Amino acid sequence: MEQLFDVIIIGAGNGGLAGALDCTCAGKKVLLLEKNPLPGGCATAFCRGRFEFEASLHELCAMGTEEEPKSVRRLFADTKGAPVFYKVEDCFRLMARDGEGKTLDVTLPSSRERIFSTLKELARDAEQGVQDFFELMDECAAGVDYVNKTGANQNKRYLLTHFPNFVRCGSHTVSEVFRALRLPPALCTVLGAYWVYLGVDPDRLSFLHYALMARQYFDDGSYIPAYTSYQMSLYLLDVVRRQGGVVKFNTKAKRLLVEDGQVRGVITDGGTYLCRTLISDISPHMLFGQMVPQNLVPSFHKKLAAARDGKFSARFLVLYLGLDAPADELGIRDYSIFLYSDPDPSKVYRTMMDQNEPVQSAVFVCPNVVNPEASPEGTCICTLTAMAPPELFEDLDGLAYLQLKERIAKGMLDLLESRTGFRLREHIEEYELATPVTFARYLGTPEGAAYGYEAQGLDDIVTRCRTVGEESLFENAWQAGAWGEFGDGYSSAYSSGRAAAGRALRYLEENPV
Repeated sequence: MEQLFDVIIIGAGNGGLAGALDCTCAGKKVLLLEKNPLPGGCATAFCRGRFEFEASLHELCAMGTEEEPKSVRRLFADTKGAPVFYKVEDCFRLMARDGEGKTLDVTLPSSRERIFSTLKELARDAEQGVQDFFELMDECAAGVDYVNKTGANQNKRYLLTHFPNFVRCGSHTVSEVFRALRLPPALCTVLGAYWVYLGVDPDRLSFLHYALMARQYFDDGSYIPAYTSYQMSLYLLDVVRRQGGVVKFNTKAKRLLVEDGQVRGVITDGGTYLCRTLISDISPHMLFGQMVPQNLVPSFHKKLAAARDGKFSARFLVLYLGLDAPADELGIRDYSIFLYSDPDPSKVYRTMMDQNEPVQSAVFVCPNVVNPEASPEGTCICTLTAMAPPELFEDLDGLAYLQLKERIAKGMLDLLESRTGFRLREHIEEYELATPVTFARYLGTPEGAAYGYEAQGLDDIVTRCRTVGEESLFENAWQAGAWGEFGDGYSSAYSSGRAAAGRALRYLEENPV
């Protein structure tokens, strides 16, 4: 006889783990299914030789301090085995080359006061514009907070009176708002640099989406875990198990049992399990394309898939380097460096998406600058991350694929050394290059997209949050992770998992057995 669970969660990525934590802590009977032998999805690590590499995480926002924790830190509030986090002192160093070969080289510190000081030095006549920019971000955050608290009961007159610019910004892009604020080009380059963390260029990225993320980095700074994000995944897994959750690894969900618009259970390669509700931390393309008969797919999601028409967000190239010398000996002083080929971020994006161009822009990260024990003594590890079009790897046989990887890795090293002056080649002990093919194979995402659907235009975060009720997968099933309403990023994935858990718990309360 099949087991019955209150909640089945497919996928032990960030969203699935966060959802499982909330459901088990609420006392529900939970089954977490994961096709891989390890939890975490993107929140994982791997070893090459004597080095352990963080697979994807650059840094965490929404942490706050120990005295005033924010959403991500609160998620890891249980003291037993809780991860240790190190603060990253600066937001980033930006090196953007213009058409004349000159480089804008700016280190942006964290904390609003220090940012103001840096930006005023960069553009002395733009103090009012910078002030307006931060006030607008504050208003957007307050407006979102009001909408979240009031929901369907919000007072529209109050909203328009107290948050007028928040309402105006809802339909405008980052570039449009920067122009309205009359920010000088250099400030647009520096303040807009975080677009890469959302995978959409400023010409199409919703200002509201950008502001909610960037404000957290600017005000609170960022953090990294002492022992890679895999420790974070193991911690959440441990809490889920301690609360009575059942976790099955190496277990692939193959088909959903759907009846009368509801998910009744999941058929896996290890058996069939029944459920009252479902949370999916996998791509809707996988869910509806492979696990549900087409006649049972809700018409709304067929229309949504047609409207999105394969508009997946960023696909990545990541070069991992294990070096036989410490960071300071190699001249590495900055935790993260944004290497941009142009001061215009949207041009940077277009260049990244041109498959005929070598890698000209990337984000460099060296964990040892923040955590000296990130690698064995006398060594350091670094990553260089760029975006790539999926077409770059189409129709390649094994040898051609390996040859292309070698050319890309060499080009990325050329970019890093020519722009920074670092001389790393002679110190490389281990290296690996991950491509969209790598992420597609491990994550099971279409085209290797790690950020879910591209959040832009009519599919931006504003629209998604307004229609999230309509976008439930089934009457008793909800989306979590990067494919959910909040889009990409660790903190967003955690938030979407917890939001999905909240909906599942409300459903269970309103529909008792």
